[in-house]
Amino acid sequence: MLSSILLQLALATNYVASVPIQKRALSQNDIISLQLASYFENLELSLYTGGCEGITDVQWIAAGFPSTFQQDICAIAEVSSSRACILPITD
Repeated sequence: MLSSILLQLALATNYVASVPIQKRALSQNDIISLQLASYFENLELSLYTGGCEGITDVQWIAAGFPSTFQQDICAIAEVSSSRACILPITD
């Protein structure tokens, strides 16, 4: 019984894997959405990078943040820069 279930699962998986993916052209709304997402990713990266490089640890502490806050911001900036998808924003 288990072997017949596994066989059916394997056949179904093989069928799904063999179905071609249909490509379609991006609509203007798709392009605008991707550009907006890219803009927000770049904005996030700029904010974290600015907080890491532009503000000293003493300034963070004076603003009431914990002493490890700048290290946390720098870690987030590093992760954000490694996953950033930079898309050119054109008109």
